[in-house]
Amino acid sequence: NNYKYAAQKFNEYTALTNLSLKEKDSLSTFVDTYYRAKNLPKLKSLKKARRLSKVLPGAGLFYVGKPGKALANISFQLFALGYTGANVYFSNYVTAASAGLFLMRSFYTGGINQLNEVVPKVNYTRSRKFNDTFKNTYTNQLIHYGAFN
Repeated sequence: NNYKYAAQKFNEYTALTNLSLKEKDSLSTFVDTYYRAKNLPKLKSLKKARRLSKVLPGAGLFYVGKPGKALANISFQLFALGYTGANVYFSNYVTAASAGLFLMRSFYTGGINQLNEVVPKVNYTRSRKFNDTFKNTYTNQLIHYGAFN
């Protein structure tokens, strides 16, 4: 994910090809344009996602683009809260204190810990898509210019 370095290396490779100066300039312009900061994939921060989920359960999952998982996590926590409340209402204080609070704590920390797997997968998918698109376009331009002849 060191995109500045990648752009530099692609430009160095372009300079070494046996293409005309116009074709090399065209490829270098393509590389520089593609690797501009506004075009780079939006990678998500694990630290920020965890912080969001600590403050508001499920918010970190929404942040990384997983609303289904976020809603499931919120639903489980609401269920645990309801279970605890029902046991308090029916005077099952030991059950409320043990099982209900245990469920709430488990779903709360589980939602936060789930981000350790979700964020790297999301970032990998985004960077892979960005890199594959570049690779295919760059290679097709090299073929079009006859760099492999």
